[in-house]
Amino acid sequence: MTPTQEQAITLSLNVLHVGFFECPKHYYEYFINNDEWALLMVAAGLTAVDVLPQQVALGVLRNAAAREGFFADMTDFRPPAHHCSFLEEKIQKGERNIALLRPCEEGQQGCPYATFENFGTLSKGVPGRPPR
Repeated sequence: MTPTQEQAITLSLNVLHVGFFECPKHYYEYFINNDEWALLMVAAGLTAVDVLPQQVALGVLRNAAAREGFFADMTDFRPPAHHCSFLEEKIQKGERNIALLRPCEEGQQGCPYATFENFGTLSKGVPGRPPR
């Protein structure tokens, strides 16, 4: 994945996040400049200027997921060493019980906690059964 491809995906996710959770008036011009809009339009494969920002964002994500157009030559993302933010949030909320959350290693593709055997110990309620 190139830095420009990553930027297009990140900007698209930001557009959707702002539109759904932060700014009901959709003032995207405050956080996306003209060059970034141009990148989004190219990555979405759009040329019309009257397309809603959310549709542009979805076009980018659709092309990225399908590896089409701007993303045709995209290689797999190589994740840096990190802690899983989803599990950290679940632990903080008391929805998961993990004594020591270990970080994923650089380039690690699978999650060591996402196994059928661990599901019962990571869930509230009856072991092996999803919480209600």
